[in-house]
Amino acid sequence: MNAPQEQWTVRRLLGWTGEYFARASLDESRLAAEVLLGHVLGCERVQLYARFDQAVGDEQRAAYRQLVRRAADGEPVAYLTGEKEFYSLPIAVTPDVMVPRPETELLVDVALAAAREAGGPSRLWDVCTGSGCVAVAAARYAEQLAVLATDVSPPAVEVARTNVRRHALEGRVLVARADLLALPDDAREMAPFDVIAANPPYVTDAQMADLPPQVRREPQLAVRAGPTGLEFIAPIVRDAPRHLRAGGTLAVEVGAGQAGGVYAILDRAGCYENIRFLADAAGIERTAVATVIADRPARASD
Repeated sequence: MNAPQEQWTVRRLLGWTGEYFARASLDESRLAAEVLLGHVLGCERVQLYARFDQAVGDEQRAAYRQLVRRAADGEPVAYLTGEKEFYSLPIAVTPDVMVPRPETELLVDVALAAAREAGGPSRLWDVCTGSGCVAVAAARYAEQLAVLATDVSPPAVEVARTNVRRHALEGRVLVARADLLALPDDAREMAPFDVIAANPPYVTDAQMADLPPQVRREPQLAVRAGPTGLEFIAPIVRDAPRHLRAGGTLAVEVGAGQAGGVYAILDRAGCYENIRFLADAAGIERTAVATVIADRPARASD
């Protein structure tokens, strides 16, 4: 008599898939396996641990297998599930926007700190909003914060609006199309802002070829900056003081190794003080933060 085949349980599927993803050099291979299986089974990832010995049926295994193959081929897991957790909130994503990343949560930290310091109503402009993750998280956790979220990409604007509606923040978050710091006409009454936060493109042309395949699947409009990687950061630094109140804060995400160049741009602008950098979990100086000096006009910036 033939021996019965071993069942494909949640535990067995996760173990096999995690090893398969590791061989494919997929980052956070175990996490990716859990996120995809939770998506197929219609449960939260953490709930899988209470279902380790549950058998997974043929139809669900087939759906899971297809997603696993696409992920191993370089398709971002968040695009496969349509969602990514950011600041403990579910954020809808599509291939029209970058996948939210943990290091970008530093921008939310800056906005929330400023909102607490204000002790009352305050205003944030989230530039290059993409999925709207920064705008949504900041508004969700600071109840007196009004937010303007802008992006040059019309599809990204629609994704951001989806996330604003998802979290019932329409009354406090305005989403509009704008190129960098071109203030939309319907948002002029919101200025001046207490904080401007931006996660602009900062990958250099030369770095594009070395990016992981998952990142190369993300929209180049949101990733690629140009020869130096500072092509978008410089005009943001130049123009931000026109839209910030005296003593307001600028926070900009920057690439690894760019802190020195960004510090020089901020310093040469002549209208910022308390220039500092916040490090991400890997110790990389990831977020430039500076305060606008009262009554100091900006000089031309590179």
